[in-house]
Amino acid sequence: MAPIRLIQDGHYLGLFPRYVVQLPTYKLQVKNDYQHTAVTVNGEHFDQAAQVLPGRYKIKAETSYLGQTAKDEKTVDVWSDQESKVKLNVGSFKVKSAPNAKDYLNNKLAAQLDGKGEKTFTDMPLTKDFSLYVAKNSNGKLVKSKMIANATAIVRKHNNHVFDLTWGSSSVKALLEKNFNKLNAKDFINGKKNPNYAQLKKIVRTWKKTPSLTSYKVKVKQHNKNLKSLNYSVTFDFKFNMGGTSRQVMKFTNASIKKSQAGLKIDSIGSGRLLGAR
Repeated sequence: MAPIRLIQDGHYLGLFPRYVVQLPTYKLQVKNDYQHTAVTVNGEHFDQAAQVLPGRYKIKAETSYLGQTAKDEKTVDVWSDQESKVKLNVGSFKVKSAPNAKDYLNNKLAAQLDGKGEKTFTDMPLTKDFSLYVAKNSNGKLVKSKMIANATAIVRKHNNHVFDLTWGSSSVKALLEKNFNKLNAKDFINGKKNPNYAQLKKIVRTWKKTPSLTSYKVKVKQHNKNLKSLNYSVTFDFKFNMGGTSRQVMKFTNASIKKSQAGLKIDSIGSGRLLGAR
């Protein structure tokens, strides 16, 4: 600590020396690594660092982003160079979905995703819960994805979490028909790494390689409601060149469908066997 000095500063009446107290100054630095944040010291706006007189200083940092707020307050005694670091309860995350979809936070429009279907939110305050969903226009109507009711808890646990908000199937029948018609890795648990994805891909590829095949349609009939051991049948209607048609029916047992944030997903398509063909 530098000494407090008494120095002469002129004279009174030209005769008596006049003395003043000279106080040392110290560097007060407030380190703030957060976006959307304002820092004040003793109620005044404060940049990163300044020379200040000895004494007690109240540091306050406040952030406000998309209706969410957080703050940090502390008091420091400055009798030497001092560094103070702002600590806020915030987190960052990314939303992925359809290109140019609109992202809603607490049912209010927050942002629009870019052409790749992505948007990163940096230093979001986590002091209160918030929900997330995306929406897109489809045939003139606004279609919403499934809502993440408590995104705050997820970001607290996994900073920089990626929310993949897709329009997953809401029914088992729709999910299976969609993938037997046109395979989508996003509808499978673990995506392309799921062995059942590869299995179904092989089946579909075999049909498509049939030289005379022009098109086919799939219809699924669900035989029970046990998602852990699902039984269902699939009817395939094939069309060939010269007006030819064919129908095959397969039965699948012990399939597994799981619920996820994005809707229903296929864990296993089950064991299949051919019931008949004509």
